[in-house]
Formats: sequence, structure tokens, C-alpha cells
Amino acid sequence: MLQITQLLGLWLLQGCEYLKTKPTNFEAAKSVIQIGEEITAEEIISRLLDRGRREIPTKKSIAVKFRNDKSFTIRKEGRGPTLFRRIL
Repeated sequence: MLQITQLLGLWLLQGCEYLKTKPTNFEAAKSVIQIGEEITAEEIISRLLDRGRREIPTKKSIAVKFRNDKSFTIRKEGRGPTLFRRIL
């Protein structure tokens, strides 16, 4: 019985190696967007709140980060919100 619990503990530790730190705000924001989906910064913030994220980046910081990220294309029309489309 002791061997089973030791093996289970080792398995759990090995499976969680990549979760030693929580994702950054922008990694979390990127994870709520499906590939090919168009979304605004306000919708990203809403999804982060729905998933229980406590630290929320501002709309401006999301826009600046995603404009420089090659996995997004940006569409801006007039004074409306900027639309981000995830391509990668």
C-alpha cells in the first residue's frame, strides 16, 4: 500500500512540473482566445473574470501587448474597439 501512495505522489509531482508558477496576465489572456476567433480587450477581461482571475490587465496593456505579438492580427475601425484575431 505504501508503494502505491509513493508512486501516486511521484506521478502527481511529475505532472505538475510546468505549473510551478501561475501564468502571466498576458499568457492567461491569450489562453481564453480560440485560434481564429476575433475578440475585443473588454471581452478578454470579462472571460478572465469569469475564470476567476484576480489580477486583471488593463484594456490598454492588453492592446499594446497583442499589437506586438505575432500570433495576433489587429483590425481597428474608426473609434470603435480594436479587434484581435488569434492566428497561432
